[in-house]
Amino acid sequence: MRVVVTGASGNLGTSLLGELANDPEVTEVIGVCRHQPSISLPKVKWQSADISRSPLDLIVAHADAVVHLAWLIQPSHREQELAATNVLGSERVFRATFEAGIPTLIHMSSVGVYARASKFDQVDENWSTEGIASSSYSRHKSTAERRLWDLASQFSGTRCVAFRPSLMFKPEAASEIQRYFLGRLITALQPKKRPLPVIPNIAELRLQGVHPGDVARAIRTALHSDREGAFNLASEPVLDVDTIASVAHARKIPVSVPLLRLLVTLSWHARLLPIDLGWLDMALQAPIMSCERAHKELDWHSEVRSTDALKQLLEAMEQHTDWATPPLKKM
Repeated sequence: MRVVVTGASGNLGTSLLGELANDPEVTEVIGVCRHQPSISLPKVKWQSADISRSPLDLIVAHADAVVHLAWLIQPSHREQELAATNVLGSERVFRATFEAGIPTLIHMSSVGVYARASKFDQVDENWSTEGIASSSYSRHKSTAERRLWDLASQFSGTRCVAFRPSLMFKPEAASEIQRYFLGRLITALQPKKRPLPVIPNIAELRLQGVHPGDVARAIRTALHSDREGAFNLASEPVLDVDTIASVAHARKIPVSVPLLRLLVTLSWHARLLPIDLGWLDMALQAPIMSCERAHKELDWHSEVRSTDALKQLLEAMEQHTDWATPPLKKM
């Protein structure tokens, strides 16, 4: 089996390459990324390409499956640049795959596709995928997945799977996550170099996490399955304020949602915080997902608890851990 993986050098991509290296049915992996890593990995042939502009037909030609992971989170102040990759680039990958008649296309979507829901109930894959309006990440994820299904309805012969994972934590991505999400403001506030010294005490701040290795296993399973459609992926337990504070040894601080939204907005405009208000709104509004479909149809269950994945990530941040591919190392 020949597998093309876009975004192969990132947080999830590096986990997937390791998973595919152990798959005896996978003979070759084409790792597509904008900046080619200097490292050598089993079965991997690196291919430098920008999915927003590079020709893709020859890259996907003769593949048995295309796994689309490529995505930009920064620079958050230049949404048009993000959309060129996240929306238009994704559509170019989808179209090239369909036009080449590749048997399987797996797209990495996100919990971010979902519309607002109660943080104290669970939703399945039938929940509205209109996204969170204030979040460019959510809008892009929602639009990209919608274009996937629109194109799939126009072509036949390609089985499509969209995974919707929660936040993904692994220690090798510590530098990337700290750089993309925390920035200078949080770094300046770190007592004893703790990456997350304080956390707002807000009841609606309830999140899910998953280790990229568990998501990679779901992708590998899907490659050998006949299943199609969307699948939620998340680990237990749900990460509420008390749980996060305990894992991070963080102090809970009372703050109202309007005040927190104002602080995030001002910090983002001042370029002290790399993430904008939309990320806070997703944290407070995106649903808690049920993963029953993945459990039943893919026999998928996470091996790493969300609390363990978060703890490993925070410890790696303290130790300044990174990995050798461009997105994951300190730049």
